[in-house]
Order: sequence, then C-alpha cells, then structure tokens
Amino acid sequence: MTRSSPNHSHNNSLGAVNVNWLVITTAIATVAAIVGIIADGGTIFNWFKGSSPTKTDNDNVTLVAPPSPTRENQTPRNYDNVTASQTQDAKTYYNRGKEHYDLRNYEQAIADFNRTIQLNPKYAIAYIYRGLVYYYQGNYEQAIADYNRAIQLNPKDAYAYNNRGVAYGKQGKYEQALADYNRAIQINPKYADAYNGRGIVYYNQGNYEQALADYNRAIQLNPKYADAYNGRGIVYYNQGNYEQAIADYNQAIQLNPKYAEAYNNRGIVYEKQGKYEKALADYGESIRLNNSELWFPYNNRGIVYEKQGKYEQALADYNRAIQINPKYAEAYNGRGIVYEKQGKYEQALADYNRAIQLNPKYANAYNGRGIVYKEQGKYEQALADYNQAIQINPKYADAYYNRGNVYKGNNSIEKAISDFEKAADLYKQQGNQKWYQNSLDQLKELRGN
Repeated sequence: MTRSSPNHSHNNSLGAVNVNWLVITTAIATVAAIVGIIADGGTIFNWFKGSSPTKTDNDNVTLVAPPSPTRENQTPRNYDNVTASQTQDAKTYYNRGKEHYDLRNYEQAIADFNRTIQLNPKYAIAYIYRGLVYYYQGNYEQAIADYNRAIQLNPKDAYAYNNRGVAYGKQGKYEQALADYNRAIQINPKYADAYNGRGIVYYNQGNYEQALADYNRAIQLNPKYADAYNGRGIVYYNQGNYEQAIADYNQAIQLNPKYAEAYNNRGIVYEKQGKYEKALADYGESIRLNNSELWFPYNNRGIVYEKQGKYEQALADYNRAIQINPKYAEAYNGRGIVYEKQGKYEQALADYNRAIQLNPKYANAYNGRGIVYKEQGKYEQALADYNQAIQINPKYADAYYNRGNVYKGNNSIEKAISDFEKAADLYKQQGNQKWYQNSLDQLKELRGN
C-alpha cells in the first residue's frame, strides 16, 4: 500500500529576533534581553519582526545607552538661554531619570527626562534615554522622534543612529535601518553593536552572506559578543550548516551560560537532526532560565513531544505557550495538530481558525485545517485550504501532497498526478527523501506501474 497519510507542517521558533527583548549596552556591560524567531520546526531567538514557518527572523538587536559621562563631559554645555542653575537642575533630573530607567520604572523615567529637556532643550543624551524608554514601551514613533532630535543636536552620535536603526528595524523599515547602521559604522568603524544590528537586517532580508560578514566583523571586534554568535548560528541554521550553527550556539552559551535563546536555538538544530532527547534537554534549560517570559521553547518542546507521540505533554506545552502569549499563532497551529491526531476535530478546527485569524498568511494553518476537513469528508473545503496554502507558499510540498490525496480520492487522476509530481520535485530539492519516495509511490500507483 502507498502511504497516503496527510503531511503536517510545524513552526519552530528561533530565539533572538521575533518578539522583542533587546540588548542594552553601556560602557561597562552588555545586558542581554529577549529575542525570538521561527524556523522550520522550532522557534529561534532574534528580534525584528514576527516568526514564519520556513524562515527565521533574526532579532537580537542591540539598543545602546550612551556611556556614563566622563570627566570632560560630566556637566552639559551651558547653551544659549540656559542658566547655570538650569543646567545643574537638568543634570539632576537626568541622573534620576537614568536610575528609574535602569530599574525599568519607565513612567518615572519619562517624567524626569521630560523635566530635563524642559530645563535644557539641548540636552542630547536625555533624548537618547527617553527614546530608549519609548522603544521599550512599544512607542517606536516617539522613540524615533527623540533619536532624530539627538542626531540634530549631535550629528556624530553613533549611539543615536544605532538606536534609531533598531527602531526602524522593528517597524520593518529595513532600508532606513541599514542607512542608520551604515552611518553609525561610518562614525565609529569599530562599533560591534552596529555590525550586529546590520547583520540582523541583512538576515531578515534574506541576504545571508552579508549577514555573515557583519556577524564575523562584530565577533572580530568583540570576541565575547554572545549575541553575534547566536545571530550567526541562526544564519548557519537557515543555510543548512547545522554543525556550524551548533558550534556558534555552543560559544554563545559558553560566553553566557544563562542565554535562554541560544539553548532554544541549539535545540532546534538537534531536533532537525532527529536528536530529540538533546533537543528536549535544551528546550528544558531554556524554559528553566526564563520560565515566565519565553513562549518559544514551550512551543518547540511541544513539537518534539508531538513527534514522539506524547500528546498530553505536547498539549501542556502548547497551552503554556498560549498562556504566556495569547497571540502566538504557531502554538495554536501545533495544538491543532495534536487535537487532529487525537481525533478531536472540532477543537483542532478552532485552533487552526485562531491561528489563521492571528496570521492570515499562515500557510501551515491552512494546510492543517485542510487535513481536518478531509478527515471529515469536507473535500471542497479541504481543497480550498490547500489552494490557499499553496498560493501563500508556492513551494509548499506538503500542501501539494495533501491536495493530491484529495484529488486521488475524488478520482481526479490527472490533477492528482500533477500534484504528486510537484510534491516529489519539491521534496527532492529539500532533501526530504522519505516524502520524496512517498510521492513517487503515489505516482507509481496512479499510473498503474
């Protein structure tokens, strides 16, 4: 008998560029924040935009707080119409605002920076810090406005260009982000954070070689730059260079043993290699290190449990991912797959519907819903969903295979043959020998030879 079981597609989330924790660099230390991405099978960490089923979004961006004042610049210049008293008062509010910022007391920080700027409208560093606060609050336009003002006051401030580049990247305005990173690097050719940020933009644009070049340069400038190793590992993963990816994740973890995103990302590679126990160990460590905030490792661990047939454990992880992030489409898709395998079709449909509502271009969810409709005998609805999945992703081998199965069942032999031929070609290109052979077996059966 030819294997005709429907093919599901999962979304792993890479960790570093997907949702948004950032890295704040001071003159003394670099503090990592959170970032996340999605890859074929798991969620990778990095940060700019959302995740996608077949491509990881790299987002370990680095927002930079300016260095602490030096002996030469501890007192802001006394600009025109600003009295010495106002200058000193502005500095007092600035220092208190910076303390609130460090403690993440953002509203108090904004109030103090507002007062600083009111007293001294040309206090450039206050605009940068207020921009940082606005960024972390998700007020990207206000952050950009403050960076604009800081640049106007000091056109050679590499920090302001870097941070504005981060904000543009978050908005998906990659060309503007690149222009700012380029300017920051022009001002300071040894600015590792700017190379790392530009590498992320290139990655999100699919320019992997340029991304690698920037990550290499960032690492050359700062051999202890864990985020750059993590980012480079994500690029290697997407290129299929799994051993190099693991080597970079290992280095990131060695430099920062509490780097939850790097554990998550390494787990994805292990999963891709079929090393499920190692993958589970890494996802577990990622969860342990950041239990309350990261939803990606729960999703990814759920995928492994589902592949192992441990459905209840998979459901528990998907539930937890959704609890942390109710708008996480990938977890609804994963939970839908489990419900479908358990024969709970209505619950599966509800989850696929929710995933599609959250992400109308989510090909995997359309494919999954099509599988349920086929199991329910709703063939026209199944075909409509497979068609939509293929329209979104014309190289979606699973959707062609599954649609071919429906055509086969409807005795539309020519259409079935066409779809299995396309699926076989795509599986071959992807190096998926198992499903390539399944497609060939289907074609052999349909052709009667």
